[in-house]
Amino acid sequence: MADAYRWSKDARPVHLRDGEYTQLSDVFDIFVFDFASSALEQQVENLEIVISRDGIVSALVFWFDLILDEDIIVSTSPFVPPEQELAFGQGLVYLQPAETRVKRGATLPLLAAHNSLEMMFTIEEDKLTRKGSDCELLPHTRFDPRWEGARVNLDDQWKKIIQGLGANPKDAAQLQEGVMRFAAQSAAFGIDTRVAERCALTFLTD
Repeated sequence: MADAYRWSKDARPVHLRDGEYTQLSDVFDIFVFDFASSALEQQVENLEIVISRDGIVSALVFWFDLILDEDIIVSTSPFVPPEQELAFGQGLVYLQPAETRVKRGATLPLLAAHNSLEMMFTIEEDKLTRKGSDCELLPHTRFDPRWEGARVNLDDQWKKIIQGLGANPKDAAQLQEGVMRFAAQSAAFGIDTRVAERCALTFLTD
């Protein structure tokens, strides 16, 4: 679930039930909202996460529990019975600045913040250095920074293509027709079906 080819700066959707992972802490609350009274404003939390087993911290998995009343709870948690779990899955974010080797009983300093639209999570490196050998940043990242630069450049080029198509409806229609044809007849064009479908979904979403 955490390898160099899956790394992304942004949170990505996962279904924890379907993947292999090692849980290094108990479940903990990050943000708590009262929608009856809470105002939409920035929030920052400095957390100390208690580590329950030795290992390497790579990522944080998060979800929500919506408590409607004492009896009704809507949840995307992977730990509720399958028949109660929503199909949305969970969110996974790879923690920066790097993976951290931790020992059982140690505490990992985690900074969590949101601005009512986006969330951000990072390991507090300055606090981590004071914890000695119980929490140590690994010297090498799991990802190649050049790959991340290429991804950012590709995203930028894709946005420019979409913006250009928005100004030319005729070209947009022709491209959409071609993308859908590749998706529908991927084998005939020698294209992996999953790749063709993902391309079509990305195009239609944008």
